[in-house]
Amino acid sequence: MPHKLISVKAANKELSRKIAAQYGIPAYTAHLLVTRGILQEEEILSLLSDEPPCLVNPFDFADMQKAADRITRAIENCEKIAIYGDYDADGVTSSALLFSFLEMFDANAFVLIPDREKDGYGLSMSAVDKIHAQQATLIITVDNGVRSVEEIKYASSLGIDTVVTDHHLTGEVLPPAVAVVDPHRSDCDSGFKDYAGVGVVFKLVCALQGDEEFVLENYADIIALGTIADSVPLIGENRTLVKAGLRSIENRDRIGLDMLISAAGAGKNGISSSDVAYLLAPRINAAGRMGSADRAFRLLLSEDYDECRSLADELNSENADRQLLEKKIMLEIDDILLKNPSLSQSRVIVIAGEGWKKGVIGLFAGKLCERFAKPCFVISADGDVSHGSARSIEGFSLNEAMTACGNLLLQFGGHEFAAGFAISADNIDLFRLAINEYAEKLPDMPIPAMEVECNISPKYVNTDFVRAGQLLEPFGYSNPAPIVCLTNCKVSSVTHLSGGKHQKLLLTKDGAGVEALWFSVPDECCPFAEGDIVDAAAELSVSVYNGRESVSANVKMIKLSSADRRKTIEDERIFEKFCRNEKLSSDEVRKIDVNRADIEAVYRYLRKNGGFGGDTEVLFERLSVLGLTDYGKLLVVLAMMEEAGLIKQGEQRAGTVIRLCDVTQKVDIFECSLYKRIEDMKCGVLE
Repeated sequence: MPHKLISVKAANKELSRKIAAQYGIPAYTAHLLVTRGILQEEEILSLLSDEPPCLVNPFDFADMQKAADRITRAIENCEKIAIYGDYDADGVTSSALLFSFLEMFDANAFVLIPDREKDGYGLSMSAVDKIHAQQATLIITVDNGVRSVEEIKYASSLGIDTVVTDHHLTGEVLPPAVAVVDPHRSDCDSGFKDYAGVGVVFKLVCALQGDEEFVLENYADIIALGTIADSVPLIGENRTLVKAGLRSIENRDRIGLDMLISAAGAGKNGISSSDVAYLLAPRINAAGRMGSADRAFRLLLSEDYDECRSLADELNSENADRQLLEKKIMLEIDDILLKNPSLSQSRVIVIAGEGWKKGVIGLFAGKLCERFAKPCFVISADGDVSHGSARSIEGFSLNEAMTACGNLLLQFGGHEFAAGFAISADNIDLFRLAINEYAEKLPDMPIPAMEVECNISPKYVNTDFVRAGQLLEPFGYSNPAPIVCLTNCKVSSVTHLSGGKHQKLLLTKDGAGVEALWFSVPDECCPFAEGDIVDAAAELSVSVYNGRESVSANVKMIKLSSADRRKTIEDERIFEKFCRNEKLSSDEVRKIDVNRADIEAVYRYLRKNGGFGGDTEVLFERLSVLGLTDYGKLLVVLAMMEEAGLIKQGEQRAGTVIRLCDVTQKVDIFECSLYKRIEDMKCGVLE
């Protein structure tokens, strides 16, 4: 299982003290501002103030006047207007916002949201035909359209005008629409660029209405939902929109959202951006992933209590079904990786399966990318044409990589870290080979790291400290919840929670302690014991129980303090090079060259402890006192023992589970092919 460094952000104590004194804020709040590069007075006041700053003038957007004029003319002439949306939460909220606003003016408008499975993303020729059949003369795209050049040209040939509102990167050529409103146009003068699709629609509605306060008062909840769900940076105007929206959501004025909050079991302690991101948005997205996104659209706008209750329960049930489906597919993926370890050992992971629902494969690409710290392509193989989703890491641009292998793809699009594509089923293996050959020519990937705000001792962790960090809420992309590192702490107790599904560690140092909750880590994957000294990267929060407040820590990553994580990662990469049959230097060969003493030390430890579960870096630290010198050697020994039938290794999200096998006859482990390959390498021969 790949590892990450714990990287502490650079601090400037003198500047932090100056900012704290100047603005009358806690020292930790000032420290966070400095580590995040928020140093200008306007930025600081905007971040800390509850008063919304001046919003970007909508007419600073290129083509906004043209868009407003064409839509106004359509309303006045009772033209039929088609709002063409998208099936995710951003597209649904964009559609709901624009339709609801136009409805106030008795516009003759209808909404068309594509089916994820049947129609795919974006405006299509068949969609234009449907719109034409309904005699619409104006299409307004929301959260899509900026690359629909041929489709909009086709619409024009049928006498249909198009206004595009989008937030995705433009292509080399803009579509021939009446207006293209997109902050990423090179000629767009908007002072802020990072809107979600619903944010761009908000600017359009402001241009039509002429009163930003009115629009926020009526639609801030919908705007915040789409903005948070689309993971755009929660900075600048997005922050203003989300702050206003969270207040609106808490008021429970919109019946559908109120019902959805209740169905999700949220809202007991107010509504935070995390509640929206992890409880509400997935349920909105579930509508499009599991069936028709139209249900989420109706939920947001309906004023019928019974209908809203029914739709909220339906989406809640769909979300539960999605989770079960994800669990099933994840088990299939784990099984594929277990049977084909070369897939996860490659530079780029390309994995395919039959019958995987297209609506969820992007989630797995993201999970695998996080788990293995590598670019990951997940393909739903279904018939002659397969569809895939990809996620990547810093240093590997999906757009560039897929362009380089574009001859093997039928279609692809996206950006540096996320993309979608279509591929002939016959080309999947060729693509896997080609994308890895492309990656081999690149410099080594950066060492992945989890950034923390500071190292801290439990004695300084209290409710005031946590609340000083919460002054920067709402948290989200580009303004994440602070993570700190509790360093050199003793594990004073380990408590198994929820029948062994989660762990609670009491971390102590200098007479103080913090309860650290380690979620989704089963008992068999918890390698820590009382007395261990650890570093734990964790997100802090304030809990209230029986009227008493306390601080708890949500563990994001934990390691033995003695472990040299950088060396672990370097050794891990050498082992993977060895598994890929790549040429190793003499120094690299020495780091995986095992002897009888190494093998005996590992086997004795596993026999004594009945196996092992958790991060194998912990196993290495336990064995290093017995003379094992390199983490790569441990990985080789484990691979040799598995090849010889002495152990079984199972990879889980929370770690590796190693179980001993019943062996009835003597095994000569030095007959393993792995060992012979190392011997050949030592002689300068690579098979």
